[in-house]
Amino acid sequence: MGHCADAFFVCERTLSEELEGSLFNHCVTVWEKISKKPSVRYNAFKIIVKIAKKHPDLSQEIGFLIQDQYMESLSATVKKSISKMIKEIT
Repeated sequence: MGHCADAFFVCERTLSEELEGSLFNHCVTVWEKISKKPSVRYNAFKIIVKIAKKHPDLSQEIGFLIQDQYMESLSATVKKSISKMIKEIT
């Protein structure tokens, strides 16, 4: 978990707006890989939401990302946290 989460944190802090689209796409890819550790997926989702807040047109894509197939492997606490994040952008 540590390395991937740390990489997300660094990218999120130092990325220019021009590269946010690439980071968004990468985070979506990570989120969709349900075989990844839930903590890594959760950190990717946090970045997805943060970018979507800056670019509201992206928030429409998030509805697809919270389908049951992506949420089943997550704990109840993480699901609740994700629900709160989604409410912030809708």
